[in-house]
Amino acid sequence: MTKESRICIDEISFKGNDKEIINRLINQLYLDAASISRKELIATIKMITDKYVSETGKRMNNRSLEALGTLLLREELTDNHPDKMSRVEYPMMSDSQYKRRLSSEVFNHDLNIGTGVLIGHRALYHADSKGKSYHGRQAIYRYPN
Repeated sequence: MTKESRICIDEISFKGNDKEIINRLINQLYLDAASISRKELIATIKMITDKYVSETGKRMNNRSLEALGTLLLREELTDNHPDKMSRVEYPMMSDSQYKRRLSSEVFNHDLNIGTGVLIGHRALYHADSKGKSYHGRQAIYRYPN
């Protein structure tokens, strides 16, 4: 790993209690994450997982892989800026951000528009004169007779 980190992957052996060793490694990575660039973090995680597989002959457990994935996405998941969804090309929401977004949205499944009631949507697909395709949704309303 880098000079800033206290983890030296070459000295680590997954023989014996591999779950305890991987948990200690992940905890140390979380502590060191602020001082490591994303490229270095990706390289470190790749070295850890490769070494784990080569020494144990099996894949890391799902909980450990999920923790490493969350560590890689820490910048996206901790960004609490209110305009996050419009500032970033491919925004990611944490569970709490997703719940907050759902609680602030109004679903229009029974929204009255004039005398009509929204009953659903249908997908729209069309292509322009240059062949570029567009996708959209059209609201479908039911009106009383």
